Amino acid sequence: MLVAATKEDMEQYMDFAYSLALDQTKSGYRLFSDGVSTKEQFIEHTRRGYQEEDQELLLFVADGEVEGWIQFYFIKADRYLQTTSFLTNRKTEQALSEFLEYTDQYFAGYELYLGFPKKNSRAIAYLREHGCRLAEESYHDIFILDGFDLPPAPDGAVRVTESNFSDFRELHQTEPDTYWNSDRMYAALDKWIIYLLYQEERAAGYHHLIFFHDEENQEAGLELGFSCVSDYALYIR
Repeated sequence: MLVAATKEDMEQYMDFAYSLALDQTKSGYRLFSDGVSTKEQFIEHTRRGYQEEDQELLLFVADGEVEGWIQFYFIKADRYLQTTSFLTNRKTEQALSEFLEYTDQYFAGYELYLGFPKKNSRAIAYLREHGCRLAEESYHDIFILDGFDLPPAPDGAVRVTESNFSDFRELHQTEPDTYWNSDRMYAALDKWIIYLLYQEERAAGYHHLIFFHDEENQEAGLELGFSCVSDYALYIR
C-alpha cells in the first residue's frame, strides 16, 4: 500500500532509499546513478521536495515492510504530474498499480509523466502493458566539465534572449504533448542556454548542451565527449 510519508519516515528510510536510487533496475527518474550525483544531493532533493506544497512523498509498503518510496510534483494549472523519485526494492508492478490508482483518485484528469531507465525492465513492461503511452526514448548522456574548456560558439551563433526568441520559436518544433514547448521555455529562459545559428541574417538552426540524445545524434554526442548513463524511456498516461 501507499501511505503519506512523515518527516520521521523520510529520515528513517533515507539511506535505504538512496541504496535503491543507485540501482537502475530499482529506480526511476530523477536518476542518481550517473556517477556524479552525490548522496548529499539526493538528500537535498528529497527534503526540499517534501517541504513543497506541490510535491508529495509516499512510502510503498508491501507485506508489512517498507519497500521504497515515490516522490512526485504536480502543477494544478496545467493538470501535470511528474514523478521525481520512484524507488522499489521488490514488487515494482504492485507499486505502479497502486500509484496509478492513487492518482486516479486524487489527481483525476491529470496527465502523468513517468520516466525510467530501460534497465528497470519491470517498470517498463508494466507501463507498456497497462495503457501508458511511450512518449520518448533517448540516451541519457553526461558531459564532465571539470577541467574542460568549452570551445567558442561557431561563427554566426548567437545566444537566445528575449529579443531574438521569436527566431528560435520558428525553428523549435515539438510534439503536441511535449511539456517544454516554446512558451514554457520562454517563461524559464534564464534556466536555458541555447544558441541560434544565423546564415545570411536568418536563423538556420540551433544547438545547445544537452544530456538526452536521440538515436540520430548519439554517435556525434559520444564523439564530442559525452558518456552514456542510461537508456531513458518516458511514458505518459
